[in-house]
Amino acid sequence: RLAIDPDRFQGVVYVLATVWISFLIWVYVDPPGHASFLSVSTVVVMMIVRTGASPTGVGLSLIVGTLFAGLAYIFVMPHLSSFVELGLMIFGATFAIGYVFSKPYLGLGKVGLLAMFARFISVENEQTYSFLSWADGLTMMVLVVALVVATAYIPTSPRPEKVFLRLLRRFYRHADFLISGLAPGGRQPKGITGRWRAIFYQNDLLELPAKLAACAQKIDYRAFPANTPEQVQAMVSSLLVLAFRIKDLVEAHDYPQAELVEKHLLDDLRAWHLVIEARISAGPMTRFKLLNPVLTCANDWRRGWQSWSPVSKRYLLSRAKANSVPRTI
Repeated sequence: RLAIDPDRFQGVVYVLATVWISFLIWVYVDPPGHASFLSVSTVVVMMIVRTGASPTGVGLSLIVGTLFAGLAYIFVMPHLSSFVELGLMIFGATFAIGYVFSKPYLGLGKVGLLAMFARFISVENEQTYSFLSWADGLTMMVLVVALVVATAYIPTSPRPEKVFLRLLRRFYRHADFLISGLAPGGRQPKGITGRWRAIFYQNDLLELPAKLAACAQKIDYRAFPANTPEQVQAMVSSLLVLAFRIKDLVEAHDYPQAELVEKHLLDDLRAWHLVIEARISAGPMTRFKLLNPVLTCANDWRRGWQSWSPVSKRYLLSRAKANSVPRTI
């Protein structure tokens, strides 16, 4: 099975673009933070790619954490005179962050806040305070966040609704390619490139519904009042059904008896194929709305067996029964 994943490759492009741009900025501009600008940018972008979090949300948590640490560093810590007071201050701050961000979906923001708080309070044995040092760190974090958010649009937008539509278009392209190759009298993929493409599309087709479901959970449905999470989930479930039906059809097409069955059921297969191909060729809509053709396509596929003639059904069942009996040589 091919393990090539276009979405993981896009994450690699995102990381490499951020690392190289931050490296060039460090070499030719020398931004605030100096070499830390490069290291922090690399860590942040790898965390975003690894967790699939929103670059804007992660960046906001880092900046808020830096500001929160600045309040403690500038206005609270100069008045502390003992380890007990320092410990109480650190405990109170970390407890407040953990309490406010206690929900599971805020876990990454909590990590960002705690990391920036620990980084910028600058606890040392001989404590010194410098507003310029904290301001320099804040400027570096703003630049890091700006860079990470900007490079997230290389090569496409990271907004969940845009990602959802992009994955949906890819599903349609792969399904259209596989169905077209299985049409009665259609052209089969030839050569190593054609077979590799068919295998890659089939494997990717099975993985896309799970990615669509994960992406659908991140969409802000308040911006799309005509859609509900239940409608989108129903559409994703129908896509999963279609993916497995196409997989079964592709595998059945390679059976030795497939050509004989296709000749006998040619009229039924041709009529069924025209309906399915019309649904798939319609493709996703340009705007983010419920794709009723997807649900209709799933229903057409499900009713495909019922639309065949009784003679065709009896013949297909007899062929299946005959092929299930072991042959002796």
